Amino acid sequence: MSSTEVKQITYYNLESIDKDTILAKMNTAVTYLSEQKLSESSDSAEFVKKMFDNEEIYGMLLHISRLPVFDREFAEALKENLELLATAKKLKFFTNLSLGHNAILIKNLAIELKCPLKIEEQVEKLFEQKDLSDVRLKDYMKASKDISKAADYLANDVALEKIDPHAVYPTSIYRHCDGTTMASPDSQTIEAVMSTNITTTIKITRGILDPSNQILAEVYKPLGRCVAVVDDKVEKLFGE
Repeated sequence: MSSTEVKQITYYNLESIDKDTILAKMNTAVTYLSEQKLSESSDSAEFVKKMFDNEEIYGMLLHISRLPVFDREFAEALKENLELLATAKKLKFFTNLSLGHNAILIKNLAIELKCPLKIEEQVEKLFEQKDLSDVRLKDYMKASKDISKAADYLANDVALEKIDPHAVYPTSIYRHCDGTTMASPDSQTIEAVMSTNITTTIKITRGILDPSNQILAEVYKPLGRCVAVVDDKVEKLFGE
């Protein structure tokens, strides 16, 4: 049996990693946002529109969504800034993340690129409006009638279904699966290899429960959860 007779499934059609292109798109996006006076937005709706309804942010997010961010090559490309690397890996799944979560990630991205947007208050106001902050970006684009880039965002979702379905329908933004499947012409014999890559961020820090420390808040706020600390005195004082 010749190799041309073998059926092979290609699961992903991701783009190649180019460090200069990645950084250029990131810098272009945050530089553009820094000129839009996001901090002066009249309300959260205007804030969200300013942040996402532009070619610069769309172009950056589209590019990252089509990259193999779990590959070693991607880590090597951004190894000089591990905070930037961690943020970029999450932004790959932007279309399935909430508007609030995306706002946090873009805020942090700008900080790491030395172009802070000073939008902390706007992000807090956005989370106070849960009917907006909890909306996934792809659902926001489907429902919005005044977003000029909505059709482009949704077109990218359709393209990703063949390029990288996991970017649109992730079981976890911290896990990515891959595989090679080959079958005989009659599909009676199949050989497959499957793999799973898991990413994690480990931080050693002090004052993690200090209200001024936002590390845990930015992890759990987009999930609608909080961190509660219960010591060994509670049961004695208040019962089980």
